[in-house]
Amino acid sequence: MTAAAPTGLDGDACVDSASRHPAEWPPVTSSELWTRATADRYDAEEAEAFSAAVLGPAVAFLAELAGDGRALEFAIGTGRVGVPLRERGVRVVGIELSEHMAAVLRRKVDEDTLPVVILRRTSRSSASATPHGI
Repeated sequence: MTAAAPTGLDGDACVDSASRHPAEWPPVTSSELWTRATADRYDAEEAEAFSAAVLGPAVAFLAELAGDGRALEFAIGTGRVGVPLRERGVRVVGIELSEHMAAVLRRKVDEDTLPVVILRRTSRSSASATPHGI
């Protein structure tokens, strides 16, 4: 008896194309996905999502949750949440894969105020971090 091939929600067979054709699917870094041009226009294109009316309740909740502690934000990007959280007095440390997104964040706040670790993919299965005293 053989097991049936897995299917998706639409009933079509699921195919792990990365394992079938690994040479056709090279790893993509976040800096390749989030280019400098994309990062530079990200905040403007997402302005509604960055408004105080949208972010205010989430930032207030996170600040309360952090209390006197620190917050670690994965994929901090341009600082949509991290910067207002830091402005509320929460010590925030960010992790980001895209150097371009982090460069936009740096225009808003300096490294001493909001440290960010940039992870760099060094192979298909590993990443290295640039240490920032975290």
